[in-house]
Amino acid sequence: MPGTATDETIPLQPLRNRPSSGPPLELPVGVNGPAGLPAQGIGRLRPGAQPRGLPRQPAYPSRVAGDHHIQAALMGRWGEPLNKSARERNIVVRMKQPAKTLATTPENVGKENSLYPAWVEKFWCLYEGDFIRAAGDLDAGALQQGDEAYLLLHVSALKPRKASFIDDLNDYQAVNNLPAFTDADLPIERVKAVLRTLPYAQTWRWRVLLPPQGERFIISDRGLCEFGDLDLRTGKEWPSHGVFFPLGPALAVLGFLHEPKLHRRVFRPLDFSERLTLNRGYTALLNLRLWEDAERFVVAHPSDRALVENIDNGAEIRLDPSGPYRFRRFSFLGD
Repeated sequence: MPGTATDETIPLQPLRNRPSSGPPLELPVGVNGPAGLPAQGIGRLRPGAQPRGLPRQPAYPSRVAGDHHIQAALMGRWGEPLNKSARERNIVVRMKQPAKTLATTPENVGKENSLYPAWVEKFWCLYEGDFIRAAGDLDAGALQQGDEAYLLLHVSALKPRKASFIDDLNDYQAVNNLPAFTDADLPIERVKAVLRTLPYAQTWRWRVLLPPQGERFIISDRGLCEFGDLDLRTGKEWPSHGVFFPLGPALAVLGFLHEPKLHRRVFRPLDFSERLTLNRGYTALLNLRLWEDAERFVVAHPSDRALVENIDNGAEIRLDPSGPYRFRRFSFLGD
């Protein structure tokens, strides 16, 4: 049962001293930069340069326009029955405030009235439909060439889409003695943040993660959680930090910077071919991190109501001593 892991058993640590918000162009907020990585060059776009891999138009119609700050069709990947529209499937949602768990549909959660102007909604629609298709292909182990762009657009847009994004912007402005943004500035700042994050996301290593048989991932309203590995043999932090992105109850991707002196595989940009199955304890631990990092709620499969209701009950999480992955001994999440 998910809960709190003891200091003696937990090799996955939250990033220390992580601020509640941070620079507007960082994908996740870390100590020095995204996911605790060095901040220099983060999300920088050279004057006149265009980020590679941007789709010109969706391959098929995207979702109906709305004000969801987390895509309804993405939440619908946790829903049942599958013969319904993704927005109308049954899901379980656990709220933080007010504290309650309810059965609902993706159409009814994760949105606010007039959150985006119509032109920003059209910008989200450039990738949303194709992102859901690409996630389904990745689920089946058959990602089509070129569809990596839609995955990058999704992870780059998660923070700028947030309802509270203006707070992140103005926290950054205040720290750097810059004037505050207004609501009138917000739409274009959302889009600029996505475009500035894309080149940075292209430098990450990617790993496809699967839960063990009988287990499922959840997803938060932020759509991600950060991780930082701890080497139990030395007691020192492993230099690789990164971000965990659930894409379905049985699918997630892990993004982290390539460290040539540490990582055993040759780095290939936009490579989603590595697929690893997590051990049971690490699945529970990542789900717990998603709940802890959520702003308002988490979403789960209808059969996982008890899981989200008890996820923070303090039960010890037992981790496999050989590491996070099946058939891969003595490794780290971001090794």
